Amino acid sequence: MRNITKVIKGLGTTNIISVKSDDDNVEKVLSDIEMLIQGYDRLWSIYSPDSLVTTLNKKGEVYTFSSKTIDIVRRAMQYSIDTDGYFDITTRPLNIIWKNAIKNKKMPAKADIDDARNSVDYRGISLLGNEIKLKKGQSIDLGGIAKGFLLDEIIIMLNDASITNATVNLGGAVGIIGRNEILIRNPFKPLKSRDMSYILSVDIEDKCVVTSGSYEQEYEKNGNRYHHIINPMTGYPADTNIKSITLIGDEGSKLDAYATGIFSMDISDVMKLLCKNNIEMIAILNDGRILATDSIKTNIKEVQYEKYNKR
Repeated sequence: MRNITKVIKGLGTTNIISVKSDDDNVEKVLSDIEMLIQGYDRLWSIYSPDSLVTTLNKKGEVYTFSSKTIDIVRRAMQYSIDTDGYFDITTRPLNIIWKNAIKNKKMPAKADIDDARNSVDYRGISLLGNEIKLKKGQSIDLGGIAKGFLLDEIIIMLNDASITNATVNLGGAVGIIGRNEILIRNPFKPLKSRDMSYILSVDIEDKCVVTSGSYEQEYEKNGNRYHHIINPMTGYPADTNIKSITLIGDEGSKLDAYATGIFSMDISDVMKLLCKNNIEMIAILNDGRILATDSIKTNIKEVQYEKYNKR
């Protein structure tokens, strides 16, 4: 059986598709997946001046023939309802403020945060047929759900091609067909460190896995830690003791959205949400403790943990 790996740039990350198969059609499937990733990148990238999302953010409304765009926005709105608004694709104005603050290591003005916060509310999005409208002053960013949504689409394509052994890694959103071991990176190891360190390994079979961490973009000031995961209710980075969170389930788009919202939610509400949706969780806390739902605990192994269990 051949091992075939394809590396594809898109949606702000490096996407790696690894397949084990002797089927002659595998190369065609991987080529189709590359076209899919590049197509979604053209539609949804906030960095492209010509993308559909950029046009929507500029004009406040857009008519699209892309049923997938309508679908992802509709799902995003549903996941906002599921998380009581703690996941919200309209936080883009706040994301920009805090991205600059973290880059310059300088606290933003409260007035700027309050002003941006006034435009954040997923309920301001209107879907009517193929038309998407935003409330005045709103802008969206699909980055918190796009990788998970794309992961679901790729898994469907691989299953339709009768692929029985594959790993899809979209930079934090991973899909497994068959059985494989997933490594969770060490959130206490500097992100740009040369020697990539992993803290846990998890045995997975036919599941999606999404990991999100507050360590990816952060800085400390006056003893307070500021990061890129924003609480839509306050306009500030989520006040959380979670360093990284990994969710395991059947729907990548749902896991992707929930992994963002959970950072701002009360733990009792988190557990209800996970139980209702049959999702497993592994959370690594700031003090080095590991919390995991019961069903996944037996699948976890610790890797290089003692050396880096505290920052």
